[in-house]
Amino acid sequence: MQLFMKRKLFPFGDKFEILDEMINSKYRVQGEVFSFGKKLHVYDAYNQEVAYVERKLFSWAPKYELYIHGALRATIKKKIPFFNNDFQIEGTDLRVDGNPSARKFRLVNGQGQVVMALSEAFFACGVSYRLEIYAPGLELLCIGINLCVDAATHN
Repeated sequence: MQLFMKRKLFPFGDKFEILDEMINSKYRVQGEVFSFGKKLHVYDAYNQEVAYVERKLFSWAPKYELYIHGALRATIKKKIPFFNNDFQIEGTDLRVDGNPSARKFRLVNGQGQVVMALSEAFFACGVSYRLEIYAPGLELLCIGINLCVDAATHN
């Protein structure tokens, strides 16, 4: 399954869509305008919140909690030192493999199987991310981890 994250820049908060293979809107991501730390909400096509990402402020390195359908599913931490691309994903057997700074990485499970591959995709309206998800049951987990890794790497 392929998904595309089209990014739009707004002066207050983040806002962008996640598109399916047919370039139809599948999810909408909305950041909170006035909040301490980064908070992102993921809504489905019926405008129901299906996932939530929150940055924890009091930690040495960027640390995010990922909630799916209201339950804490994973904690994503960028490891110290800050110039490396290592992440720790607690609550799953997944690990980040590749270079998140270059927007090219994979999520690999404990058995060494690729669960998701992320790369850049180019559209007429600008650069987007392409998510190749090989485990459809982990779609929201892959989207949420990607949001956390992107926020920790590029903000």
